[in-house]
Amino acid sequence: MTRASGGSGSGLSIVKKIIEPHEGVMTVHSELGQGTEMTITLPRKVTD
Repeated sequence: MTRASGGSGSGLSIVKKIIEPHEGVMTVHSELGQGTEMTITLPRKVTD
């Protein structure tokens, strides 16, 4: 996915507020001229 215009940057903080109560983790890696990779990891509950 690419984006041509800038944003306010509030999207990542909203995502963080959603995943933290679910014991999830968000990581962001960015390289100038290459782009940004965002990874969201959520625990999976095992049921019997």
